Amino acid sequence: MEVQSPIIQKVAYSTGSKKVNITDTAASNIELRSPNGFEVCSQGSKYSNDSLLVPATVSSKNALTVTLTMSS
Repeated sequence: MEVQSPIIQKVAYSTGSKKVNITDTAASNIELRSPNGFEVCSQGSKYSNDSLLVPATVSSKNALTVTLTMSS
């Protein structure tokens, strides 16, 4: 089995929400080996250092979309 990095088609979130939906474009079904280990940058496109990363876990998943919930 060939493993590839995800190719993101769309990221959706609502201001003030702790949930982020990430939709993959190249896979037929996302395989999660762990719901932990994700991080989300809390400063939009102005990422400048690791202190801006917020831990996130998978709260739900369907074939191509993973919903992450940020812990802070």
